[in-house]
Amino acid sequence: MAQNYTRPIQLGDVVAASGMSRRGFVKAFSRHVGHAPGSFMREARIEFAKRLLIELDLPLKTIATVIGFRSENTFCIAFHRATGMSPKRFQRQAWLSAYRTAEARQISNSNQSS
Repeated sequence: MAQNYTRPIQLGDVVAASGMSRRGFVKAFSRHVGHAPGSFMREARIEFAKRLLIELDLPLKTIATVIGFRSENTFCIAFHRATGMSPKRFQRQAWLSAYRTAEARQISNSNQSS
């Protein structure tokens, strides 16, 4: 699951691969990982989405598809629930923070050169 979170994985597929009962798998997974399988997948997808939003300027529909969500709307709802903000707001804040950090470094470097 950790390596294939961008694919549309269904719980039934993972359960079948484990050779366990559905209930047994969910219980064992939750005990060992600390999250239910579904929340683990959502968390992994949201973290990957954050990296894409910070590093690239892709349409939200593209990001949703790349990280395994069926629609842009489903992705935006999941992202907001996980972070408390929309993907675009997260992106703007991350870019603004990076810009301010770079600007502060530039000022610091110019003061050290003087």
